[in-house]
Amino acid sequence: MNVQIDKSDFPFQENLRSLGEVFAAIDKHLDSRKRCVVELKLDGELLEIASIAEVASHSLEQHSVLEIGTAKSSDVVDGHLNVVDSALPNLADSLRKSGQMLAGPDAQVAMEELDKILGAWDAMQTCVRQATTFLEIDVKSTEIGGVTLESWYHDLNQCFEKLGKAIQSDDKVLLRDLLVYELAPRAERMKEVVKHLQAVSAEKLKD
Repeated sequence: MNVQIDKSDFPFQENLRSLGEVFAAIDKHLDSRKRCVVELKLDGELLEIASIAEVASHSLEQHSVLEIGTAKSSDVVDGHLNVVDSALPNLADSLRKSGQMLAGPDAQVAMEELDKILGAWDAMQTCVRQATTFLEIDVKSTEIGGVTLESWYHDLNQCFEKLGKAIQSDDKVLLRDLLVYELAPRAERMKEVVKHLQAVSAEKLKD
């Protein structure tokens, strides 16, 4: 099997027999160069990074070519964090405004706006989690403001579960309270999380 990284042949040890072993060798190679995988193609077909485990046991004889596109790890992490950073300044105020509008005649407008805000929040959460993964941060031991990242993520998930139930039951009073008193403060707290991740990125991935 031929392996190409950024369109250049990648020579790997002949004793490697499975795709999993090749992926491990590639990961070590890229890590030493502070680069990460952004695109995978196996036999010309796009392969989601999350699906690597499904093909890890395949023998090299089962495939002809593995193409890998990479980028500087710092650029990937900064890209994720910049998405969050650009959306954070007005997020808490937008949540409070939507919550307050739910109690008035513009409740339907508020619900439509809320749908957009929550979509943006979901995208931000994905970016933060991906940055955390790229930086290999131990969420169980890393604390921000006295709270571990694991607890922070768990607390945020619980908040969104309550929010989902309030939307499903059309309980606008509960929804308003959740937006104003629970989710908006967490949006402000997200700034501390992003600031911490940016500092880790600058330390770990600096050239």
